[in-house]
Amino acid sequence: MEELFEHGSGELSRGDVNLLLFPHLKEFLVIDLRGDHPSVYVVHADDVFDRDFFNHLEHEFSKMLKEETEYPFSHLMGISMQVEELIRDLGMMAVLKQLKISESDDEQPLVAVFIMGGSALLSTDNGVGYIMSSLFDEAIDSALRASYSALISQFMSREQQVVEGLERSELREALEDESPNFFTLWQQRN
Repeated sequence: MEELFEHGSGELSRGDVNLLLFPHLKEFLVIDLRGDHPSVYVVHADDVFDRDFFNHLEHEFSKMLKEETEYPFSHLMGISMQVEELIRDLGMMAVLKQLKISESDDEQPLVAVFIMGGSALLSTDNGVGYIMSSLFDEAIDSALRASYSALISQFMSREQQVVEGLERSELREALEDESPNFFTLWQQRN
């Protein structure tokens, strides 16, 4: 499974299939550069994380918990890392299944995953331009390039709006003394 994914190197490197994941949205973008004509399309999380996905996840998690081991405390203390890896692997398999990419294909495409959050959202115009120039050849039709840019910008803007709303909500909770994450210097905490 690992060989399917581009490992982060700080550089934006093109995969055959590029996933732009927005942590706070229910959809993500797929930039498919296979074939003669690149395409960008939207995939809904409900189509990826369906009943089969969660049944498989529950089954694998159950096996992980019940695993016989010589060091049970150490095993349980490390379970969170194992669960994270399990979710990542099963999630990517579910995405590939949705994209109709099989692990048994003779020529597996290189899949690059980009998490579109944090500083990637700060400069929408420059960020989109960088994405477009990094992922698409100059030969792509300018109308298609503009359409893809608009779609990516829209998703980046939606993600930024959700993040800003969450930050305002956290600040409001902090000011109303309802948040366990913030406290004043004179507040007595047990």
